[in-house]
Amino acid sequence: MAETREGEFTLPGPGGGVNLRTYSTELPEGEYEMLRNLEVSSKLGIFASRKGTTFYGSPDPGTFNANAVRGGIRFYHGTTGKILVVGCNTQLWTGNDTTGVFTVLKAGFTANQEWFFTAYLDILYAVNGANAIQRYDGPNAAIRDAGFAAPGTVPTLAAGAAGILVGNYRYKITFLYDSNDAEESNASAASAALLTASQQIDLSAIPTGAAGSGVTGRNIYRTTSEGTSYAFVAKIANNTATTYTDNLADSALGTNAAPTDNGIPPSGAKFCVMYRNRLVVANTAAQPQRVFLSSLTSTELSPGGATTAHGAHAEIFPASHFIDVGDNNSAVTGLAVLNDTIIIFKEDGIYSLMGDNAQDMSVLVAQATTGCIAPRTIVNMNGGLFFLGRTSGVPEVYFYNGGPVESASLPIETYLQDNLENLGDTVLQPTQPSATRYRGMYIMSFKSLSGSDFDTAIFDTRPPEARWMFMENLQASCWIPWNGRGDKGEMYFGRQDQGQVLRFDTGTDDYLAVGTTQVITMTVKTKWYDFGRPFQWKQIKHIEIYAKGGSGVLTVKRSYDFATTVYQTDADAVTMTKINAAHDLYKLRINCATADYAVPSDPDPGNEQGYLMQMTITTTGVVEMYRIVVFFTVEPAEMLHDTT
Repeated sequence: MAETREGEFTLPGPGGGVNLRTYSTELPEGEYEMLRNLEVSSKLGIFASRKGTTFYGSPDPGTFNANAVRGGIRFYHGTTGKILVVGCNTQLWTGNDTTGVFTVLKAGFTANQEWFFTAYLDILYAVNGANAIQRYDGPNAAIRDAGFAAPGTVPTLAAGAAGILVGNYRYKITFLYDSNDAEESNASAASAALLTASQQIDLSAIPTGAAGSGVTGRNIYRTTSEGTSYAFVAKIANNTATTYTDNLADSALGTNAAPTDNGIPPSGAKFCVMYRNRLVVANTAAQPQRVFLSSLTSTELSPGGATTAHGAHAEIFPASHFIDVGDNNSAVTGLAVLNDTIIIFKEDGIYSLMGDNAQDMSVLVAQATTGCIAPRTIVNMNGGLFFLGRTSGVPEVYFYNGGPVESASLPIETYLQDNLENLGDTVLQPTQPSATRYRGMYIMSFKSLSGSDFDTAIFDTRPPEARWMFMENLQASCWIPWNGRGDKGEMYFGRQDQGQVLRFDTGTDDYLAVGTTQVITMTVKTKWYDFGRPFQWKQIKHIEIYAKGGSGVLTVKRSYDFATTVYQTDADAVTMTKINAAHDLYKLRINCATADYAVPSDPDPGNEQGYLMQMTITTTGVVEMYRIVVFFTVEPAEMLHDTT
């Protein structure tokens, strides 16, 4: 007859795995086995121990606004360095890295709009779907509306001293911005005509730009005698002079014509990207299906083939530089750039826009059935785009790399559907889902069923296989990665309920509000384990848990054969023994056949036995588990036990 044998089982078994870990880089990859993708009943699970969140800046600056942070970016300005810009309530704010103190860049925007950002040549562009596009050049100039607005008045003309001008003349004025001749506005309306007879013309009341407008000069254009077109006369290289005397012969006029199509970016655009030095924006209230293009060259024709007098700049939008996407008026729901192609999302499809000149740019249908339903969830990683979409009413996370769209969230579709049923309802779900990439993971936060908290789903794409995990109580309304020069790959996020910017992965506590913290508590329930011996009765002897963490408490509950009786480790009586002082590595031993536990209903330690065992493990504080070994004795398979 077979004998009872000793056995041991190491979770998670062959293949290993990775939890959402925040281990120090002093502990290199590959030196230990980590847990991966343990199953839980309602969510695919992890050992979700992690470090906490801390306020942006030091010391704790408190909140800068009582409303949700609606977008943010780490803006890398060439001469100034790193600048944090966030949108919150009716303001755009900038933060000081040293003090963590926020100051208002600009106020007066429509409240609680979602902000999106893109940067080009030290200029940051910001859109919010309701107001004019904003442009920010760091400390070089005040933040202002993007584009080059034309003068609203015209100069006054008077006949002057004897000169060479004979006939009827009219004038137009343009504004020049930022001491850059390429940043020229459309021409003003035409002045009244002046009839001269061998005279000079005195111009007065030449329009000037308002303070803070960015206007640094003006160009003067005029007709030839009795002419109708306007050619260059002179440049006023300041924003103060209001008079000029013209005595330039018609034959000496410049070859540049007064621009008539240097349009400003469309107000109220929701999305923006830079593409081949071109600013691309999309979705205004009047034209939600439209993508607008800035001009790349002054000779560029519009997509429809129209040619007009316009300049070349990221903020110059000729009137016919646009493309309507799709054959209906459904709204564009997001923009991204992938493989040198603009990817345009709608809720029910994906389109690609590519080409060099605007005239050559065309839209192709890339995916006709699946689109994006939450623009903040679009993340470029692993050679493609992850995003939250919907098929047949079911929210799913998809992956798109130019080929067929692939579902990435099959294991968690039911959970997403329950939590995202109010997506798009700004009353029931005012803060929309937001995602980022971080250490090989796609991290998406969204409102939970409880109503006030957010859930965070993490898709870890790292080897040996991709897996989903969950983290609770992370109130991320938007993500702000720091990945530029001098940064260390930090991840920040805007908070949806306190108007804070927090750093992820850096503390023992989570901030809930100003002056209050919560020690991190994470729980994971494993699947039912048979330890590779499905038809044999086991007596559990002891459990060893190897963990990293200088502080914290770890509790393990055990259940057997689907029973409701739970054997729980008494955390106060369990000692975490340090096994590596340099790396804060600990070993926790739980004796399952002695008195290391508190038994709620049956004090007999021999009852820690059965065919199956399940563990519920809770950590409080910074505890990170990376190996669990269960030691047991196993009886021969023919020795059956009654578990009723």
